Amino acid sequence: MHHTLYFVTLLACLSGIVSGISAARAEAKSTTCKLQVLQSSTPRGYISSKRNESGEYGILTNSSTEAIEVTFTPKNTSTQMDLSVTGANVNTPALGAIVGFFNEGDDLKAGSYHYAYIGLTSRTPSGAVPQTGVNSFDQVQNYNRKIESAIWSFNSSTKSVTPQWVNTDRSTPQNILLYVDKQNVLVITGDKGKFGETFKEEFEAQGATPVEVDDLAFLHFPHTEGSPNRALLLYLLETVVNDPGMADDVPVVNLLKGPEPYMNLGRLTVVP
Repeated sequence: MHHTLYFVTLLACLSGIVSGISAARAEAKSTTCKLQVLQSSTPRGYISSKRNESGEYGILTNSSTEAIEVTFTPKNTSTQMDLSVTGANVNTPALGAIVGFFNEGDDLKAGSYHYAYIGLTSRTPSGAVPQTGVNSFDQVQNYNRKIESAIWSFNSSTKSVTPQWVNTDRSTPQNILLYVDKQNVLVITGDKGKFGETFKEEFEAQGATPVEVDDLAFLHFPHTEGSPNRALLLYLLETVVNDPGMADDVPVVNLLKGPEPYMNLGRLTVVP
């Protein structure tokens, strides 16, 4: 495998979330977000809209205007959703998962090093098992890897979005989203220990250093100096944002330091 170790779990985002108080009587609004990675509370950069040389996501940028934007429509029980990528080609409109090149099968589970890249994919039905489809990895590498797009779940309580790969037998073991630094790539696996062990020599040869991350927090907003105050945070978290004038004030989700020696994301937290 051509990647270096740097573990991360992704992703959560908000803007245009229905108020918890009025959710029962209001329609869910589409949500758009940009993502920013932080190491020990220090920003490493936004996840860029540009992909690496293999067609996978994971390049970081310091410019919010160069960051990837994804859109979805949250509901109280949102699972197996597509995340639509702003500006993506009509043939690959979704932020999906692509079976890893070195896999010996299409399943992600404990005890297996198998992984899937995060990249652009065509749309697959909710609950579908891995299937052949257009994707950004194959377009660069001229391979024929299987994909899934409807892998994302939205948690209305934590305001977080997480991936879940469906195996060939339709089982759904826990997934972990990892950030591999040296080759600028995001992958999903079912066993981060086995994944790291399998590619240990290559990771060590490239000088990889595991990074810890905290829970998710909204810390930065375009056109806002410093961290927003608590009232503004709560307003954006609990109120439907439908004012066209706020289009440029989309919250940016940050990945912060976490409880173990990998870049693992947890619940969304409001920072006072």
